[in-house]
Amino acid sequence: MLKDTAKRYCKELGCNCAESTLLAVSDEYGLGLGPEDAKLMGGFGGGLGSGLTCGALCGAVAALGKMHLETVAHAAPEFRGLCAEYVAAFREAMGGTECSVIKPLYFVPGKGCIAAIQKAADTFEAFADAHGYPKESEEEAGK
Repeated sequence: MLKDTAKRYCKELGCNCAESTLLAVSDEYGLGLGPEDAKLMGGFGGGLGSGLTCGALCGAVAALGKMHLETVAHAAPEFRGLCAEYVAAFREAMGGTECSVIKPLYFVPGKGCIAAIQKAADTFEAFADAHGYPKESEEEAGK
């Protein structure tokens, strides 16, 4: 499950919320991203390091772009609406979109934001499934 993969990236590999989300989605949906790509998300953890937009939301939207876009976002006008729809689903599930709102709800001393990352992963998985984004099969993952 996506939430287990995200937890592993956070807990075992020390990734932040944005990195964990991006890499977990990549693994589960066969996006082919790795540690070098995760560096792009490094600054998004902790709400851009300042309590603003949740890093898990940023990582998920980045992954959604990789899943949906063939070139640039302006070449896919429907992508903006898809992102807005995802943000609304995230807000509903998480109680907000800002780290400063989400962190007090989910942060556990000694464990960090793992609960938030896992709930965000469940939200992404439901959204992706509802929109027909296929997960990578176990056979494909083993190639």
